[in-house]
Amino acid sequence: MYEKLIELVKSQRNVFLTGQGGTGKSYLINQLKKEIDIDVTSTTGISAYLIKGSTIHSYCGIGVLSKYSVKDVLKKIKKNKLAKRRLIECKTLVIDEISMLGKKYFEMMNETFKLVRNDDRPFGGICIILTGDFMQLPPINDGYVFESDVWDELNLEIIKLEKVYRQTDEIYKGILSRVRLGKQTNEDNVELYKRVKAYHETNFDDIKPTFLTSRRTDVDQMNKDELEKNPNDLVIYKAEDDDKNLDWIAPSVLYLKVGAQVMLTVNINVERGLANGSRGVVMKLGEMVYVKFLSGEIIPFERHEFKYEEDDKVSTRKQFPFILAYCTSIYKSQGSTLDMAVIDLGYTVFGHHSVYVALSRVRSLKGLYLKSYIPNKITVDERVVDFYS
Repeated sequence: MYEKLIELVKSQRNVFLTGQGGTGKSYLINQLKKEIDIDVTSTTGISAYLIKGSTIHSYCGIGVLSKYSVKDVLKKIKKNKLAKRRLIECKTLVIDEISMLGKKYFEMMNETFKLVRNDDRPFGGICIILTGDFMQLPPINDGYVFESDVWDELNLEIIKLEKVYRQTDEIYKGILSRVRLGKQTNEDNVELYKRVKAYHETNFDDIKPTFLTSRRTDVDQMNKDELEKNPNDLVIYKAEDDDKNLDWIAPSVLYLKVGAQVMLTVNINVERGLANGSRGVVMKLGEMVYVKFLSGEIIPFERHEFKYEEDDKVSTRKQFPFILAYCTSIYKSQGSTLDMAVIDLGYTVFGHHSVYVALSRVRSLKGLYLKSYIPNKITVDERVVDFYS
């Protein structure tokens, strides 16, 4: 598949790279960057950071679009000389997590690129690579980009990745492939109900699973509440910088206690299980932070240097590469991999594809625990089903 992708991009063909979660879409983009001069963007800050790119909103100089006219957008870009230069000089543009980009924004980008580049071809003649899975989180209050006439004008070559690398559990792979399409079987439901029983019967050791919730507002409060329950002394680690714009990469202030549940946020050694999303528990605090992982290995950590480049400016932050992992949101988890998680698939779940996104973050059935499970909460958008058909 990679050879086909390289060939298409070198010949300046527009591409839609798709496949279910964990099939290696981001990996292929990172490989492509090593061989071809491409500009890499994504629809969210976290996913942009993971592929070492920038957000599409910042890259274009448009920002988060509400009701701007093309005239208003052009004025914004003219004031942003760096963004204008990027658009004029760009040859190949990647937009990752395309499922979350709205139809209106997509069309606005197309018209703006044409005018800035003085070129009537789609996106002003830039080779476009769209990556993502429309069976995952949809755009907010907008249509899908594939519903736009611009999608057809791009005449996209489709590369569909089939092999799943995130999960090695064949039974779980099968369940996820059917849940993704809203076609889970009675046997699948039985397996998932077993994970409800496992949650209620398991006495977790010192490392506990992360709770995934549909409500983003619950995340900070639950992490705070759970940390406060810990009777050990609180240790505060302030980042070695003052750039508040980097808070989404690493916290400016990290609150830890011995016994705190944490998640690694960088890849240290994937083969040893020390990857972004690996779960651990704090064992010792001081100049270094000692964390015990699921493998039983206790690793000492120094501060990690996080780097983010945007508008020709490199921002850095030195902070320990952890976040509290009592709870995270389904929205924030898209694109990540978790060792173990507790998910409430009951009445709190809302939105098409949310159940699939949540379940597909976890590596195996063994690491999956369900607080509750209502099968009819698994819903898919028929527009997406028809599109993939």
